Amino acid sequence: MTFPGDARLAIEVQLGKITDSELLARREDYTRAGIALAWVWHQDMRIPRVLFRFGEPGWVFDPATDRMGLACGRAHPACSPGDTTARDRSPHWPPCPGDDIEVRWMSLANVRLTEAGFLPSPEVAARLLEEAAEAARLAQAEQAAASRPSAATVLRPAAGPSDLQADRVDTPLPEQPAQPHLALPIDARPPWSHPLSRLYWCPRCQYLTGAQPQSSSVAHEIPGPDRWITWADLHPGDSI
Repeated sequence: MTFPGDARLAIEVQLGKITDSELLARREDYTRAGIALAWVWHQDMRIPRVLFRFGEPGWVFDPATDRMGLACGRAHPACSPGDTTARDRSPHWPPCPGDDIEVRWMSLANVRLTEAGFLPSPEVAARLLEEAAEAARLAQAEQAAASRPSAATVLRPAAGPSDLQADRVDTPLPEQPAQPHLALPIDARPPWSHPLSRLYWCPRCQYLTGAQPQSSSVAHEIPGPDRWITWADLHPGDSI
């Protein structure tokens, strides 16, 4: 199918077995032709792990219930206490090649189709983001606890009269800049894709496509791999 701007997408519904070499050859053919490819597998078939090496999601279809399932990698069990990578500590997609897989099901009518392929329903996408934020929060708490100094090193001598007098001096606080909104990439494109070709989700503005984060009157931050996404980021204005 062809989208506005001449972007093309092919949907492959795989009902029979296919070898890794056949799959990679077919994928390369589409790439050379400039066509994005979305694979859909029957629910009774195993999704080839080789797809996950390229950051591609795994989609399954259940014709009996008219549902689509998104293959997610389960949280990695070997994360060290100091590891704050939310992706590894929570269910994530696309999965890593060696991950145990769990499927998040949604109605076919709620699956979104873009020029890059399928995207999960808003409910499933929001749930995965919340789980990643909770994993990042717990990892951050573990790291803080591991680096917290002992009680003996945080004790300070009692304040004397000069200290108390100094505390009474009113020092104006610097004006805090407005905090930008988040623009979280939620499509299946690899991380190195051009920002204008991606689809984003902002907890305040909802869905943003293409150049909208840059043309918006509100500044948007596209978080990098070292940016921790917290519960507060996903629920601005709410209190825990």
